[in-house]
Amino acid sequence: MHGRRLLLAVFVGWFCCAGRAEDFSTLNRDHLARFKQLLEAKSRPVRILSFGDSMADSFRSPTYELLARLDQEFGAVGFSFNNYRNTLGIALTNGAELSLPNTNWFTRFFTLPPDGAVWWERELSPGGNRCDRAGLFYVASPQGGTVTLSISTNVGPWGTLLTLDSYSPAAVGCFTNVALAPNFHRVRAQSLVGTNLVLGPFVELSETNGIHISFMDWGGISLSDVTHVPRSIRDPIMAALKPDLLIWHMKESPAVVDHQQSAQRM
Repeated sequence: MHGRRLLLAVFVGWFCCAGRAEDFSTLNRDHLARFKQLLEAKSRPVRILSFGDSMADSFRSPTYELLARLDQEFGAVGFSFNNYRNTLGIALTNGAELSLPNTNWFTRFFTLPPDGAVWWERELSPGGNRCDRAGLFYVASPQGGTVTLSISTNVGPWGTLLTLDSYSPAAVGCFTNVALAPNFHRVRAQSLVGTNLVLGPFVELSETNGIHISFMDWGGISLSDVTHVPRSIRDPIMAALKPDLLIWHMKESPAVVDHQQSAQRM
């Protein structure tokens, strides 16, 4: 994964929220100066991608606590992928299913049969997330067909804004988004034809500053689980997300990580 805005920070734990101090260590602190500058500039949303081993429950992980502290200090203006602090609550209907990690993606994702749908709620804000841009990360695949992207504003009716072609002879990561008037919006994906693979939503208030949280933690994950997903899927997804900071929480030693990174760069 390449990009001028990407800063790599690999974490076992930035701080110790439980357990013995010697169980936690941090790599690449020297890469954080640019990230701090971006936050202090307050010129745009700063995107943080947290992924790795969430332990037993994501809300007990060091990354969860770290993101909560950054949220408190800088404010969150965007969310992507998995649920974080009840911000992207999941609703499924008509046979849509949560699928466990495999070669299509390294955390849970959504499999939508014909007419199956998934949408995302915000527990403390029924109207959704305040945003002016919303979208979907998904995988075009041989079993895919067509899927719609719909938006509901302030708990209003769903309106279809895009119909997406999600068929591809080989699996490919995809991202799409729409510009909206700033308001409280919900995002929905519904399969029309084929069995479609949706990785997660994207919502962001792009005309302000703060942090955009992309939460991909999954219990027991290792770096090899991430690299096992083909680059044809990973690269377009990460390029669309454009993270300014990567946080990798793991139980592996730095030597293991260095070896795996040299074997296959993200």
